[in-house]
Amino acid sequence: MFLDIACVFIGESTDTAIRIWRGSGWRGLLGFQSLLEKQLVEVDSENCINMHDHLKDLGKNIAKETGLRRPLGPLTDNNACLMQNSSSVITELRRKIDDLLQQSSAITELRENIDDLLQQSSAITELQVEIDGLVQQSSVITRLRENIDGLVQQSSV
Repeated sequence: MFLDIACVFIGESTDTAIRIWRGSGWRGLLGFQSLLEKQLVEVDSENCINMHDHLKDLGKNIAKETGLRRPLGPLTDNNACLMQNSSSVITELRRKIDDLLQQSSAITELRENIDDLLQQSSAITELQVEIDGLVQQSSVITRLRENIDGLVQQSSV
């Protein structure tokens, strides 16, 4: 991890470095915290990794002189790794956005259906009021008929 930072991750986000180390099978956070505790690396206010110039030079020299292959591979491999990780993150974000848009569309459709039902419910309530009025009129008419029938019977007697 020290060599990765010295050779690649200066100025990069700690989150990016830790995510890449985890993807390489390392315990990224634990290793990074260990380097922080030993004051071999620093994190600035923007959460980017820094290292003293002498330590950075030392790390680059060790990597160059020993020919040690860093876990992330040469810088060009690292850039490809970063691009691949970025691409997969972007793809995942796009998928989640699409899912949210579909859910949003479904919610909008439900709201429209509810509005339609409320309008239908309002129309049904109006019809019920009209029917109640007609029923009352019908009972008045029935009573009037009964009264007329009673008057007709009385007048024929």
